[in-house]
Amino acid sequence: MNLKRAGLILTGISGIIVGLVLIPTNPVHSSNYLRQILAPQKGNSQYLKALFTPQDNIRKTLTGLIGQEQQEICVAVYYLTDPKIAQALLEAANRNIHITIITEPKHVLECEHSQIFNLKHPNIQRYVFQHHQDMGIMHHKFMILTKNLDGQSIVATGSFNYTRSAQKYNQENVIITNDPATVMRYQKQFSYLQNSAQAITDFLFANRFHPVNKVRKHK
Repeated sequence: MNLKRAGLILTGISGIIVGLVLIPTNPVHSSNYLRQILAPQKGNSQYLKALFTPQDNIRKTLTGLIGQEQQEICVAVYYLTDPKIAQALLEAANRNIHITIITEPKHVLECEHSQIFNLKHPNIQRYVFQHHQDMGIMHHKFMILTKNLDGQSIVATGSFNYTRSAQKYNQENVIITNDPATVMRYQKQFSYLQNSAQAITDFLFANRFHPVNKVRKHK
């Protein structure tokens, strides 16, 4: 076999390998899947969809929405331990999507399975809610997607924490809507939470907390 022919064969093999790598192995980012879940009624561009675990795949729907986002994602969540959701957020950040996450102090300081430390990225801002006076804990579980399917803003909210247990074992719910007035209310609430929060680096320094420099195990 001459060198020229060998080179052509290697080039062909390399092309096949690259092609296989580039073929999406996870269909969650397919807009077709999301459109099946979120299809509005005929003649109505607005929708309100309710999903329940474990019978509905809320995790797949959320990661699909994250994968479709074109501009900005705002997350307020009590616990974030699911590595698949964390990975979807990182992939979005790598696409230059601006992401802001607000979570609860207990989650940062006590949860050994937290994914919050794995989400260190220039396009991800991480905040920790501050308990001022009688404000109570930050128990929200909602996500705002600013420019998603058909360029619309979407809110996903409910009891569903971003954990594997919430999908596999728990009885949880999420409502997904593109209603403009509802989205605006959640955007206003998120701004309120952010104004009552502290950047995670400042929070860790103030609490003299040093996260372990390794990938966190998932729960």
